[in-house]
Amino acid sequence: MNVHARFVNLIESLDSFKELTPTEYFLINKLISMWDKKAQVTVNEVLMIKGLGSRAKLHRDLMSLKDKGFIGHESDEDDQRVKYVVAKKKLEQFILGHEKAFRLSLK
Repeated sequence: MNVHARFVNLIESLDSFKELTPTEYFLINKLISMWDKKAQVTVNEVLMIKGLGSRAKLHRDLMSLKDKGFIGHESDEDDQRVKYVVAKKKLEQFILGHEKAFRLSLK
């Protein structure tokens, strides 16, 4: 079995992966990528992501991720209308699970 197949199999075995829809999984990965480039990501910036459906669909997916405990929202100190998407402990554990799966897939 190749490295990528091992990685995918390990990821699919994670409990946190099983509770996500494919769109939510992609959205989480997109958020991680956005956070890597920019410390704070607004809800509006997430709603502008192309290829995942309408703004309304993205908003529903964000709310679902929030309800599942992966993300939260924090208001900007200067402008309460601006909301930032923040990672919660469950998402941090999800990322650690991915990192562990990646390392194991290389063995």
